[in-house]
Amino acid sequence: MRHRIGWDFTNLDGILESSPVMLSVSPGLVALNVALDELGNGEEGANNDGPHVQRYRGGKAAPDDGGSWCADFVFFCCAEAYKRLGVKTPFKRSRGAKKLFRHISLAGSVVDPPQPGDVVLFERGKPGDWRGHIAICERVVSDKEIVTIEGNVGRYPAVVKRVDRRTDDPAVLGFCRLPISGEALL
Repeated sequence: MRHRIGWDFTNLDGILESSPVMLSVSPGLVALNVALDELGNGEEGANNDGPHVQRYRGGKAAPDDGGSWCADFVFFCCAEAYKRLGVKTPFKRSRGAKKLFRHISLAGSVVDPPQPGDVVLFERGKPGDWRGHIAICERVVSDKEIVTIEGNVGRYPAVVKRVDRRTDDPAVLGFCRLPISGEALL
């Protein structure tokens, strides 16, 4: 399967040999390709629900609170990337954007400026609020502009889409890079 940005990650046999492993392919770029394949997928039937959203949530229906799914989408892309690379996801799942960003950044690294495949965290609501929003950087346009792939943006029915963002927007809280090593899947 060839992806829009030209890399083929379907056959990675032989890249990984032992545990723990250092990856020769960027997990972030593989996660980005997963995200690109999801463009246009999202809510169906109800707000914050539907088959695609349930798949991002690991097969689970929407929680009682209806719950946002941006963090579910980013984790899905990351977990699928590590699976394709033959390693366990080296950080925990979280349905909260800020908490997921913290898990990824502790396992990987906080970076600035971002690169394609990096994770972007945004403030949502009042500054310091627990709520946030999370996305994957698709490309860097300039030192002040990026394009992201995001889930759960906009009104129902929200779908995975590209969003132009300014890096100097006060809502941008940070960028992190996925870890490049992990424990081999057996």
